[in-house]
Formats: sequence, structure tokens, C-alpha cells
Amino acid sequence: MATAIRVVAALNADVKGAAADADYVLEEAVRKVAQLAAGGRD
Repeated sequence: MATAIRVVAALNADVKGAAADADYVLEEAVRKVAQLAAGGRD
């Protein structure tokens, strides 16, 4: 759960301007959270 929260926090910062491509950042965050939900690790 803590890892998912960190992913979402980073997503929030990136979408608000820290990343060059917000669409890519969102896609990558969804991928990471899905992997965590499936029982995977970082």
C-alpha cells in the first residue's frame, strides 16, 4: 500500500508539471499500481 501511495504522489507532482509528458507518466503509474495489485513488487 505504501508503494502505491508513493506512486500516486509522484504522479500528482509529475502531472502538475514535473514531467515533460503527463500522458506517459499517467500510463506508467497505472501500470505500476496494477502490478502492485497483482502481487508484484517494484
